[in-house]
Amino acid sequence: MNLKNIRENLGLKQKYVAESIGVTPTTLSRYETGERTPDLEILKKLSKLYNVSVDMLIGNEYEISSSDKDELDEKIIKIFGSLSEADQAQILDYARYLLMREKQDT
Repeated sequence: MNLKNIRENLGLKQKYVAESIGVTPTTLSRYETGERTPDLEILKKLSKLYNVSVDMLIGNEYEISSSDKDELDEKIIKIFGSLSEADQAQILDYARYLLMREKQDT
């Protein structure tokens, strides 16, 4: 599972997440290390808190169809265009950081 990576990338503390989903920090830690498997209700809560799909939480990868990709591209461009120049610069900086990190991981 990607639980720990997602939480850390969002800059969230384990205690905050545990309280938000109604478990102890120890239980959350066990989910993150794979010692325990969260049930569907916990996965739904984490999905909502982290703003990601349950599939992403459990590590499922899937291909995006070309029509869905085109639609996603349009949405991203529209949202990006509505941001201030400062916010656009931050997004570009973060995207560059993610690309650099991805290259280091391979």
